[in-house]
Amino acid sequence: DYQLSYNLLNGVFIWKTSPEWTFATSVGVPVQYTNIRSYVNDRERQESATKIGDVMFSPIIANYHINPIMHVLFGVNIYAPTGSYDPNKLSNASLNTWTFVPNMAMTTILPKLKTELTANMGYEFYTKNEATDYKNGEMFRLDLLGLKRFESGLGLGVVGGMIYQTTDDDSRFSERLDGFKGRSYGVGPILTYEKKLGQGYSLSLSARGVHEFDVQNRPEGTAYQLNVSLQY
Repeated sequence: DYQLSYNLLNGVFIWKTSPEWTFATSVGVPVQYTNIRSYVNDRERQESATKIGDVMFSPIIANYHINPIMHVLFGVNIYAPTGSYDPNKLSNASLNTWTFVPNMAMTTILPKLKTELTANMGYEFYTKNEATDYKNGEMFRLDLLGLKRFESGLGLGVVGGMIYQTTDDDSRFSERLDGFKGRSYGVGPILTYEKKLGQGYSLSLSARGVHEFDVQNRPEGTAYQLNVSLQY
């Protein structure tokens, strides 16, 4: 039994660049609440905690504007092992590893339909957790979005995605579990709202719910996400 609340304060600085290229840098600090219950040999163990998680940063995010309705983004997200970690605890907020995630996203806008289509791909690399002598296998991620926008500023659409582990975990235990490869698929609705506040300020809100299915060797459930963004 596993419950998780992940709250991220993320700052993005957009550099002044050419009409075709936009560059940005981002830094995020998460606060994570974890409530976990496990059963081993008919013995129950439960822990809950709120802790600072691993800091995420992207030194350079490059967005290439092919034309007014097509855009391609390239970047690398890096997670540093700065969060709270104890190998004897279940409710850790840190992976205790460096994680590198090169990613690419492509967005197409259909003006006549007022519709946005986005595909985002990422590939995750992990260093070894020296405290447990465990190294996670590499992960491929794919996120898809289809969004219909309205003149009121509202948007309604659907999101879907998959997580698929491409290489085995590396530890003395993973060999007994056939590499302990994980995967999951998810789909759900998304609702957005955008409003210009004047004097260069704008507000963006989005809420989504994603139900997971066909999950293997990963936590399974339904995830809810709320984003609030202020641009100036």
